[in-house]
Order: sequence, then structure tokens, then C-alpha cells
Amino acid sequence: MNVESRARFMTIAGFALAILAVLYYAYLLPELPAKVPIHFDGKGKANGYGHKYVSLVLFGFLILIMIVMHFAKRISPELINLPVTKTEENLPRLMAITKELLSFIILWTGGLVLFLALEISGSSKGESLDKDGMIFWILLIGLFAGIGFYLYRLIKAK
Repeated sequence: MNVESRARFMTIAGFALAILAVLYYAYLLPELPAKVPIHFDGKGKANGYGHKYVSLVLFGFLILIMIVMHFAKRISPELINLPVTKTEENLPRLMAITKELLSFIILWTGGLVLFLALEISGSSKGESLDKDGMIFWILLIGLFAGIGFYLYRLIKAK
């Protein structure tokens, strides 16, 4: 699978996860209590509550970030600040890696939206998906490890 195909797959998968999450949450919305957990501590315990519709605003904000990342892939290469010097020889490779990085972030953000939808709806019914907080930390570490990997690839591509 080439870079363009991987980037396209990650983008589509990320948006599919986010849309699935919002549809699932919307389906459960009538059954949820008026107040649902909207903030969790590092151990996965709910420590902040809000109206069940506030979660939709959170999901909308995350999906907006995904849309911005998607359109950022179309920005002129001269406007992108990269950690290496851009030359005519390396610019196509740098842009391909940058597009793949943005697609990776879209994928992980979509996964985060799905996790939050499951965790908020489950926790509001006393059925936490992430009882010890490990899933959240795995998602967070995976996101930053992936970003680090792509930054490494950008530096090596000079």
C-alpha cells in the first residue's frame, strides 16, 4: 500500500469511526440520564458531569478538528512549517509524509470520538468501558508515538 492509499484509508476510517460514534450516541440519547459524565481523571473515573447534549458539542468539536486536518492536506507546501529544509528534490516526499501524518491524526481522533461515545454512554449507566483508565492512556500514547514516528520520517526524508 503506497503513501496516498494509506492516507486515504486512514482518513476514511477516521471519519467512519467518528460518524459511527455520533450515530451510536444519538441512538442512545433518549435513554441516557440528563447528566452524563463528560470529564474523566487519569484512572478513568468520572469527575465532571454535564447535560447529555454537551457531549454532542464535544463530538462536533473533535469532528471539526478532523475536517480542518483533512483540508490542511491541501495547503500549499510553501506555507507548511516542517522540521527540515524544503528543497525541490525532497518536497514531494515531505508533502506525502505530511499528508499521511494528518491522516493518522484524523484516524486517531475518530477513534477518540468513538471511545468517548462508548465511555460517556456506558459510564452514565454504570458500565464503564475503561474501568482503570488504560484504554484512554493507550489511545493518548499511541497518538503521540505516531506523531513522533511521522516527525522522525520527516527528518529522515531530508
